[in-house]
Amino acid sequence: MPWEEQELSDKSFESLRIDGAEVFRSCKFIRCSFKGARLAEWQTRGCFFEECSFVQAQMNLSVHESTAFIGCDFSGARLSGAILKSCRWVGSDLSGADLSAIQVDGGDWAYCNLRMQTLDGLDLSSIRFVGADLYGASMKKCNLRNAHLSKANLQRADLSGCDLRGADLDDVDLRMTNVLKARMSIDGAIYLATSFGVIVE
Repeated sequence: MPWEEQELSDKSFESLRIDGAEVFRSCKFIRCSFKGARLAEWQTRGCFFEECSFVQAQMNLSVHESTAFIGCDFSGARLSGAILKSCRWVGSDLSGADLSAIQVDGGDWAYCNLRMQTLDGLDLSSIRFVGADLYGASMKKCNLRNAHLSKANLQRADLSGCDLRGADLDDVDLRMTNVLKARMSIDGAIYLATSFGVIVE
């Protein structure tokens, strides 16, 4: 099957095995299951996945460019070494996925479940994390410049050493967040101070 401009719904691809850097272009999948599929070095370009299951899928070293994963489940999936360029992950559950050594270039991660994830040292600048659940996430020394973190759950997250200059922190409770040695713009520093009840004059 040529994986180009395919539109499929409610199909199972659990036995799918990708051999080498096979490319999916402009495909659309709705409520499809890729549970346990072997998708190492898989490439997607301009694809759309909605409410699909990638539970326990092996997606290490895969490359995704301008692809949308909307409301998808990645529990136990392996994305180690994956390259993610301008992708949308809105509402997806990545809390149990292996995201080690991923490379992120832009994108929209709004309302994602990233609880307890390890994202240390990643360049997450300008990424949209609006409403994302980052409870307990380790984000030490991340580049979060100009990231959109409004309404995100950062309780017990570790943002120590992060670059938060220009980040949108509206409606974010930082009182239980580790921001030791984080770099902030003046506006961010004032926001942090006022969240602890400090009166800035």
